[in-house]
Amino acid sequence: MEWQSMFHYHKWATQKLLNHVGSKDRSLFHQEAKNSFKTISETYGHVITVDDLWFKRLKGIEKPDLVDFDVRSVLSTKEAFARLHTDMEAYLETLTKAAWKETLHFTNMKGHPFSNTREEMFFTFINHSSYHRGQVTSFLRQFDLDGIPVDYIYFSRDTKIDTPHLSEVTIRPFEAGDLGYVGHLHGTLYDKTYGFGPMFEYYVMKGLTEFMIDNDGGELWVAEVNGKVVGSIAITKSTDTEAQLRWFVLDEEFHGRGIGKKLMETALNFCAEQNYQHVFLWTVNILEVARHLYSKYNFTLTEEKPNDEWTGTTLLEERWDLDLAVDK
Repeated sequence: MEWQSMFHYHKWATQKLLNHVGSKDRSLFHQEAKNSFKTISETYGHVITVDDLWFKRLKGIEKPDLVDFDVRSVLSTKEAFARLHTDMEAYLETLTKAAWKETLHFTNMKGHPFSNTREEMFFTFINHSSYHRGQVTSFLRQFDLDGIPVDYIYFSRDTKIDTPHLSEVTIRPFEAGDLGYVGHLHGTLYDKTYGFGPMFEYYVMKGLTEFMIDNDGGELWVAEVNGKVVGSIAITKSTDTEAQLRWFVLDEEFHGRGIGKKLMETALNFCAEQNYQHVFLWTVNILEVARHLYSKYNFTLTEEKPNDEWTGTTLLEERWDLDLAVDK
């Protein structure tokens, strides 16, 4: 089995179980019970620390430092895993067949030396997380709550497709009916994952409606996998030299497969073709995976303002800017 299938399974199972836990009472995440760790949050704190440890070992670091991650809530935990797994996948994509067979040396947490191939270390990392997902299910049962199946066979059925290569992902300009689905993606994702209310969906749909009436100087693209729309991105004209990047969304089941990168590059290439000198976007501070991607493409945070309309708490809206003339 290729490493991509196992890694995408690992990401899927991590996020799916966290989504399930997040659908319960918020106090559950920190409620104590009998297990290797006292709470679900402590369990996930251990898992992500060890994920990061194995990542560093896979890169050849013999004695990596331990990092504390933000597991104060289900949302912060999901975001922390997503950021780490994005970085891990980017590294794993660079490995050759010979590199997977290379023997690496490392010291475990007790100070004992080990030597294993990178391939053996990778499967140990996958197995470690699977073990602790079983413990999370044990927590749920102690609280008289149902677990959720996250075995590989369920991953295969749930995703319904093999892991797509970039060549199997289609990025195309929008067609009739696509904008309604883009609004649907935003509404369902942000409601389920972040607790955004109907005002956010109204904001998205209002902008998409205006775009349908006047999209001069702009374009909207959707990402398709096996004919299914899984994401979108758009560029709208602000001035003759400035553009805005909007409606960048990707179904969570398809995170970490290079699709977001392909959407971003499509949008930025369009800006270059249209001779835009500057592009900006608005996001919110809790979307840490998206912010991480913007930073990778040399966007910089330039402005912040509070928003208390979309969720039950006050968010920080953020403006990020990219000077295309400098980027060239």
